[in-house]
Amino acid sequence: METKQSSKQLQLFAGAFILGAMLFIMCYGAGVLDVTYDDWIFHMIDPDIKQHYLGWCFYRNSPWQFPLGLMENLAYPAKMSILWTDSMPLIAMILKPFSPLLPTTFQYIGWYGLLSTALTSGIGALILYKLTRSRIVSFIASACFAVAPHMLQRMFYHTTLTAQWLILLPILWWINDVYKLDLRKKLMLWAGYSFVAVTIHPYLWAMGCFIWAFIALEELIVTHKLSSCLLEAVSLVAAAVFGLWIMGAFYGGVNSEYIAGGYESNLNTLINPLGKSRIFHDLPLAVGLQYEGYGYLGAGVILLVIISALALVLKKIRKNKIFTLRRSLMLLMFIFFFCFAVFPEISVNEHMIKILPQPGLIGKFFGTFRSTGRFIWPVVWLCIIGSVTVLKRNLKENAIIILVAFCMFVQLYDLSTAIADKKESLKTEKIADSDLDDPALTACIDRYKHIVMAYDDNIDMNDLAYFAYRYGLTINRYYFARDINEQIEKNLEDYRQKLTNGEDVSDCIFVMKEKELADWTIFDLHFYYLNGSYIGVSDPVEGLEELYF
Repeated sequence: METKQSSKQLQLFAGAFILGAMLFIMCYGAGVLDVTYDDWIFHMIDPDIKQHYLGWCFYRNSPWQFPLGLMENLAYPAKMSILWTDSMPLIAMILKPFSPLLPTTFQYIGWYGLLSTALTSGIGALILYKLTRSRIVSFIASACFAVAPHMLQRMFYHTTLTAQWLILLPILWWINDVYKLDLRKKLMLWAGYSFVAVTIHPYLWAMGCFIWAFIALEELIVTHKLSSCLLEAVSLVAAAVFGLWIMGAFYGGVNSEYIAGGYESNLNTLINPLGKSRIFHDLPLAVGLQYEGYGYLGAGVILLVIISALALVLKKIRKNKIFTLRRSLMLLMFIFFFCFAVFPEISVNEHMIKILPQPGLIGKFFGTFRSTGRFIWPVVWLCIIGSVTVLKRNLKENAIIILVAFCMFVQLYDLSTAIADKKESLKTEKIADSDLDDPALTACIDRYKHIVMAYDDNIDMNDLAYFAYRYGLTINRYYFARDINEQIEKNLEDYRQKLTNGEDVSDCIFVMKEKELADWTIFDLHFYYLNGSYIGVSDPVEGLEELYF
């Protein structure tokens, strides 16, 4: 019997996985799956996806360091971690040994997005099946996980965070009574999860850890085994620290001192489409960066929530049937994540209601997760899970199938324009170039080893970094998930000191804009104007018109 049940679950997971993959291709096209095609990445308006891709490009070309996640060519001469480029660090580290065998152009962002979508859909289906015991309902509703608006928002903008299956997996374990496993298995399970999650993205790890806390609370209430819960906590933390260390997260002099604020969710987030709905109008935000807390449910899921709420009211379910220990804890978890997401600037629409203080350790804790709005994602998933479960337990099977299928149709219709826009944006090709792409300079590029960018601009930074990657050069400045501006300025000052002392910098190309010229023309360099930028080099470049100051 157990084998038959496992077979049904495997079939359901495979079906939902395939459905998720198909919906991914429907939404974004198959072109992004061509690993040798990266022009679409440089066409995207937002610079983040370029940052993530170039992080991998430099990491694969950097000599092996220890810890293994370090590279020395993207903030030269500082060593930085692949973790801070959001380049799907675990995937990058796994692929790096095979880099010599991979094509010169190799992007895995498309396949990562497909796998994340398919796994999220598959695990979501397993959760629903455990709660509803209906494979048909679970399969149809799994589409909700694949085309959730916040997945659409993050895909090819901050793709690493689309690994939402890392949020759903501990929920699946919870409803499968993970706390009943023997201690050794639990410790191995949570340690393995912790390592994978933190080396994909620390935010997803944090969400998983908070979910574990509610699981541990249930375990403590039921079993009274405090020691077991404490050991699980140790395994989670120890595996995460090891994962961060092996990725080199504690190197490079990054600034980790932040205060939360500006990146939270608005109280309207679950019903605010922010340009992704054909049915609902956008609602205003109080702070521009509250898009980080985007948690729009989609018209189909909103309808699902409303119908399930009506089903509860009309059926007049007795409280003792609703509030079991686990359901109470899940409701408490729902409230916790929602409150966490709207902290610290509580607002509705454009109105700021309250700015909560962040004294001492509280400020440091929330500053670690300064984009607190991202913690709305478990709330979105719980809305879907709870709604489908309530409907299944209060309506007949055929009625549920029709309702869920209709809601999925409404969901896809609601998001159809946003999906079409996203898909269209991925079709247009733009060859990456930079101001340094001049035939005269590239003809003598072999004499250089380093690009020294003397100004701060994210767009130019990506273009110059790609130029450096194509020609095997290092670059001194890059945008990382943590601030290293102090380190960059120190390195620039070191270069100025070398020039003052007459030291050899003939392997450097100094790049600047007009406002930086005065700081560099005092040195004995040859200056040239290239396509909007100025460069300074030790030796003349034949074919370029030299500037004199």
